[in-house]
Amino acid sequence: MSNEVYNSPKSNVSMGNIPDDKIERGGCLTVYLVFMVFANAVTAATYIAMPGAIQIVSPEASQYWSYALSAGALLNTAFAILVWYWKKIGIFGFMSVAILAFVINVYIGLPMVSAVMGLVGPFLLVLLVKSKWPKFS
Repeated sequence: MSNEVYNSPKSNVSMGNIPDDKIERGGCLTVYLVFMVFANAVTAATYIAMPGAIQIVSPEASQYWSYALSAGALLNTAFAILVWYWKKIGIFGFMSVAILAFVINVYIGLPMVSAVMGLVGPFLLVLLVKSKWPKFS
């Protein structure tokens, strides 16, 4: 047997103007972004498949609000992918959609606690990217 130390191969994936050795997303941010892509895609599909379900929570709400919230979830899926690629627009877009969804949820009569819970996601995202902000373009 040889006593040589094994060195794993380096990745050749480029992220535009960011040097490969400077990209350190971190486990929490990685898990969060993967979860957000999955959760928002499922949320969008659910709103599209069952547009009348919103009327269970808020009987006077039109099912068209379900389509608006579905569009927001699809946008959040795209914004999470942009954050993965270190784009500031992903963070700003994610926050904008959350604020708009909050306004829609309050307008259609969702309980305030439920509407506020929708703002937890962007808050967590800001906490997770705060120390990595200089890496974003």
